[in-house]
Amino acid sequence: MSIRVLLVDDHTIMREGLRLLLEKMPEVEVVGEADNGFQAIELAKSLVPNVVVVVSVQVLVRLVVVV
Repeated sequence: MSIRVLLVDDHTIMREGLRLLLEKMPEVEVVGEADNGFQAIELAKSLVPNVVVVVSVQVLVRLVVVV
């Protein structure tokens, strides 16, 4: 069983880099990517990841405001 990961960052290059690193781990499956808090919440609801990685502090602050 793989660890399902949702990546959240407003910088595409950061998400891509982290995804490339995580994809090298056979036990990790990147199930989705979001560039803002609204999208992260919707994807988390639909994809049901085991882990949500929020790289950007700005996205995290916006995510807290949304919730």
